[in-house]
Amino acid sequence: MLFILMLILSYFILAVVLALISTNPTNHHCDETETIFIQTNGIHLDFILDINDIDTGLIKKLDGIGHPKFIAFGWGDKGFFINTPTWDDLSTKTVVRAMFLKSSSVMHITKHYKKRNSFIEIKICKEQREKLIAYIEKSFATNSDNNFLKIEGAGYTTRDYFYEGKGSYNCIKTCNEWINRGLKKADIKTAIWSPFDEGILYRIKK
Repeated sequence: MLFILMLILSYFILAVVLALISTNPTNHHCDETETIFIQTNGIHLDFILDINDIDTGLIKKLDGIGHPKFIAFGWGDKGFFINTPTWDDLSTKTVVRAMFLKSSSVMHITKHYKKRNSFIEIKICKEQREKLIAYIEKSFATNSDNNFLKIEGAGYTTRDYFYEGKGSYNCIKTCNEWINRGLKKADIKTAIWSPFDEGILYRIKK
């Protein structure tokens, strides 16, 4: 029991320390004329992009997306997302399975028809935005025709959808670390490692 407690404590200490240390992008030499957003629900972060900034090829793969102003993209554990529409539905079994067992992942897509006060702005350049969009697109699982695999009837509302994702969620690669890795891929300064949203928010707001 003591070993387990020490392991948990070490995890949280490492998360704090590495969240306070920032990356140092070396390929950032362009004018920050573009804007993306991130948003947190208090635990989980999403990327949010203006639909007009997203490649039309990607938009076409989002079946029935319509014409929202913004699209939010999130990645996470399939069981956690699908079986936990509200925090009241969260179970210990779901948490343990997501954190410590190999499990499938999903991409969560949410439509927004106007900019919300909760959107946190990040100024970047066009090249960085293109790298980020490529990272997001590669996180979707695809079939033999390179189409995304939509999970029918799995959304919480009429404004959101789920698609099969690539990779497996665990205590190292969390939903927020997926966001952190995307920022790294796009040469945007962020935390070295941040399994929780606070480390990323700290870096973005700094």
